[in-house]
Amino acid sequence: MNASTVVKTVATVALAGAALVALAGCGAG
Repeated sequence: MNASTVVKTVATVALAGAALVALAGCGAG
């Protein structure tokens, strides 16, 4: 794994997590 792959993976996971939190917030709200 090179640095570029790590950065892309972390960014993807962070975006997915943020999207899930936003969807959960909208559903709860």
